[in-house]
Amino acid sequence: MNIKTGNNINFDNSTLFNDIIDGNKQRVFAYYGNLDGLRDYSGNNLLHVAATMGNLDIIKYLLEQKVSVSLKNKFNKTPWDYALASSCKNIIKLFYDNENNLIDTCKNLSLSVKQLENNISCANTEIVILKRNNKRLRDENITLDAKNSELVNENKRLKASNDNMMKTFKR
Repeated sequence: MNIKTGNNINFDNSTLFNDIIDGNKQRVFAYYGNLDGLRDYSGNNLLHVAATMGNLDIIKYLLEQKVSVSLKNKFNKTPWDYALASSCKNIIKLFYDNENNLIDTCKNLSLSVKQLENNISCANTEIVILKRNNKRLRDENITLDAKNSELVNENKRLKASNDNMMKTFKR
């Protein structure tokens, strides 16, 4: 049993994924165990699903619990990719802040959060996001070009096979 409350509730991985989809923060927050080790059938971790669903509280909680932002699912996508795809600045900022450990930096440098916020401009944040997105899109384009070439070759092979079958059929 993986619930902090002492209730005898059968709490399996799929239930936790569904709780994130449904936005059930209380159930997600009540789970204890290795949150980073849970995967669905597509290889998504909890953060992939939370980023897709856009629940800021759950995303923040999962980031605090050190759920991986860089794990790739079977589609070669990370939670970061889904955060960028959401185009929601608040989600992207949560991931960005987590990745750069801005909170830890503030503590280590004895800077207040307010001082740090004054030193970071929105333009610099957006440039970083755009650079990441451009790299991801370039990588996807290369992959799609390779797949397209494979499909063109397969199409040529099938057309030749079809032509041969039609010649045989006409005889």
